[in-house]
Amino acid sequence: MNRSELEALIEEALAVCVAAGHRQRIAMSDLPLPDPPPVGAEWVAAYRQWSGNA
Repeated sequence: MNRSELEALIEEALAVCVAAGHRQRIAMSDLPLPDPPPVGAEWVAAYRQWSGNA
């Protein structure tokens, strides 16, 4: 898998957020990490830095 294929795969992963009766699809890569970050969050941070989305 090359970088373009990996980026496309991650961008396709969507979270469906619901608030006040509104549904919104957001790319998983755009969601903020909670504080404190969960186990494994270093992989998300590494990907974001690698992809330029840090």
